[in-house]
Amino acid sequence: MTSADDIARFAGPYNLPDGEVPVVDGIARWPWDEVVARQRLLRVAGLTGLSLTGDEVFVESGSNDTWLLPDTVLRVCYRGDVDRLVREAELALVLPDRIPGPRVLDFGHADGLSWMLVERHHATSLWHAWQSEPAPVLGDYVRQLAAIMRRLHDWQPPAAMLERYRAAEVAETETDPIRIAASTLTPLAAPLLHRLIEYARTRPYVDEAVLDRIALRLNALPCLPIDRSADVLLHADCTPANVLIRDGRIIALLDFEWARLGPRDVELTLPAFWAWVDDQRPENGRPAIVPWLTEAYPALAASDERLWLYRTGFALRGLIHWPPYAPELELPRFHPLRQLRALAGRTDDERE
Repeated sequence: MTSADDIARFAGPYNLPDGEVPVVDGIARWPWDEVVARQRLLRVAGLTGLSLTGDEVFVESGSNDTWLLPDTVLRVCYRGDVDRLVREAELALVLPDRIPGPRVLDFGHADGLSWMLVERHHATSLWHAWQSEPAPVLGDYVRQLAAIMRRLHDWQPPAAMLERYRAAEVAETETDPIRIAASTLTPLAAPLLHRLIEYARTRPYVDEAVLDRIALRLNALPCLPIDRSADVLLHADCTPANVLIRDGRIIALLDFEWARLGPRDVELTLPAFWAWVDDQRPENGRPAIVPWLTEAYPALAASDERLWLYRTGFALRGLIHWPPYAPELELPRFHPLRQLRALAGRTDDERE
């Protein structure tokens, strides 16, 4: 049985915002365990009057609790910047029809939680299609996705909403790694990335030589600082898992919770990460998503240096969201620690 001390150590302050390890039935639990998530579900139901039947389905989600109900989906946020679900709901309410997003039924923020209730689409995700559909079908889906992303970037949100997103960004002078991680999936400023590197050095199982190589390459990047003068509103978490399809069409782009202002090419961060993970399996014979996206939407194209910067920021931030809990080789291939080793490159004595 995992001890409360181990949970506190390996979950970290980002995932335990109140500093308390949850205890259910006298047992210390990970904060994302379903039994703990159900306690949060009951709190939200009490706050909103939502009727529960006990057969709600808890599904995997990277940054919050997600519950499938018969005709709706409830997401509950308890860690990081919980206001992000409120921003997502407010954004969804004003998105034009040409940018298919979630249909919001209710949302709120109270008692240290935020939530959003949306209409449930009985559809499949592009991630599932990617496992079985032929390349021409997948290519058409990617072209549709690129067109939606272009329409999002070209859209001018209301001024008040833009101000909300500007206010949500942390300053380059921010020193608290938890606040940095809470603000975005992809930090862009070098001072923020160096602060995350410093924090990573304090975590168990982290190889400081890898961090040294990351820091050296970061200092030598010709693309820094990033020009922010042409920032647009980004989805910023546009992986195939967040794209719903039905009858050959994309019917919804989900999970705008990490939407932010930034350069258009930041949108490639998560597709590039996803493609890297997908490519780790020897049986993978599927096409690459990033070249298709940039062919359909050339303004997304990023230089190798910028894409490395974005993926590195995503991985460094990931060490706070998902701290290493075991030696590196025992972690999943897609763990941030293993991403960083791949991004750092290997020295001669590490090559086989």
